[in-house]
Amino acid sequence: MFKKLSKQGNSSSCHPQEQTLPVSHPQEQALAACHPQERSDVGDPASHAVRVKRGLGIFLKPVIKSLKVAIISLFLTSSFAQPVFTPEQQQAIEQIVANYLQKHPAAPPKAVTQDNADPVIAHSDTLFHDPDSPSVTYPQADAVIVEFFDYQCGHCKGMRYVFDQLLKKTHRVKLIFKELPLFGEQSLFAAKAALAAARQGRYWELHQAMLVSDGGLPPEHVLDLARELGLNMEQLSKDMNDPAIMAELNKNAALAKALRVEGTPALFLSDTGLHRIELIPGEVSTENLIRSINEVISPDKPKIDG
Repeated sequence: MFKKLSKQGNSSSCHPQEQTLPVSHPQEQALAACHPQERSDVGDPASHAVRVKRGLGIFLKPVIKSLKVAIISLFLTSSFAQPVFTPEQQQAIEQIVANYLQKHPAAPPKAVTQDNADPVIAHSDTLFHDPDSPSVTYPQADAVIVEFFDYQCGHCKGMRYVFDQLLKKTHRVKLIFKELPLFGEQSLFAAKAALAAARQGRYWELHQAMLVSDGGLPPEHVLDLARELGLNMEQLSKDMNDPAIMAELNKNAALAKALRVEGTPALFLSDTGLHRIELIPGEVSTENLIRSINEVISPDKPKIDG
C-alpha cells in the first residue's frame, strides 16, 4: 500500500529551475538555484498535508459500464416505473440488454505487474535496499526512511535538525540517504565528496558538517571540512574521481525521475517489510515525521512516543 502526503504548491521543498541528471563533466552540469523564498524559509514546519489513497477504479470501467446498462433495464421493468413501453417493447429491450451483456462481459481487474504498478512499488527494492546508498542503521529498526536531498537546499538543512531530534527520541528507524545534486557544480562536488568519505567510514560526519555549514559550499570549503575531520585527503580526491561515484549519482537521479521526485527534500517511509509506504514531499516537523512513522510500522509493534 502506498500513500502520498502531498500539498499543491508545497513551500517546504526546494525546486531547481531545471532538473537534469548529473554528468561526468562539471561544465556540462545545468546550473540551477533554489527560489529565494525557499532558501530563506528553512524552518517552516507547516508541510504536513492530506493523504491521497490510490484505488483500483481504473480497472473497473467495464464493470461500471455494464452496471449502468443493467440499472436502466431494471428501472424499465420494475413495478415503480411508469409504463412508457408496451410489453412487447420491454421484451425487445431486455433481449437487447441480454445480448449486450453476453457479448461484452465485465473485464476482470488487471493484474498489477512491474510494468503497470505504481512506480514506488515497482522501484521499492532499489529505493530501500540499494547497498550503495549510505545509511544510519540500528538493529531494532521498525521503520525505514529514505531521503533524497541536496546539500545546498535550505529545507534539507532543516531536515538535518529533524533527524537529529528523531534519533534522540528513538533508534527504531533506519535512515537511507540518496544524494541528489540538483543545484549546480557545488552541489555535485559536495555529493561526490560525501560518497568518497563513505569509503573511509566517515560519511555521516562530513554529511552533517556540510549540512550545518552556512552559505554555499565551494569546493575549497568542502575540502577544508574534510581535512578538519581528519580524512585522508589524497584518498578522498582519488575516490571522488572514481567513475563508480558518478554512476551512483546518476542512478539516484534516474530513480528520482522514475519516482517523480520534483524537489528536495523528498522522504519515503516504510515498515521494514515494505507493506506500507508513504511519501512526504518536503520538510516536515519532528512531531509529524514520528506520526507518519507510526502509521507505517507494523500494527503489532509499539508506537514511537512523539
